[in-house]
Amino acid sequence: MKVYFAMPTTYFDDPGLQQDIEKMDLAEHQIYVPNSPEDEAGYKAMGMDYFRSLIAEKGFSLLVFRSFANGRIGKDVADEIGTALNLGIPVCEVVDQGRPQLLAHHQLGVRELTVAETRAILITIRHSGSLDGLGRFKDVS
Repeated sequence: MKVYFAMPTTYFDDPGLQQDIEKMDLAEHQIYVPNSPEDEAGYKAMGMDYFRSLIAEKGFSLLVFRSFANGRIGKDVADEIGTALNLGIPVCEVVDQGRPQLLAHHQLGVRELTVAETRAILITIRHSGSLDGLGRFKDVS
């Protein structure tokens, strides 16, 4: 199974990423974390259309994602989730306690941050190092 892992950019190099993959029992599957130099170049050239096209064209069977600790979802991650849901690809949220949770399309809007809200949280995280020991984003809002 091919799995797309959507997350805020501050999580790309966090040790919690590997823990999430293990927790979701996805280690034997092909996990795509969109943080390669090719992905960076694609984003610079096409913006979020690059990631939307990846999700649409690469045959992913599942999209998993990480939210911020307050349960809110950054704008770009929300765009990736919306693309998957519109294509009929199941979406599952990594949670700290219990089994991963499937997300329905109607649940996205309430939790989605604006671009400005997302940037504010990411700036705070980058400046304060507000990641807990599990790689989970602390609530900085």
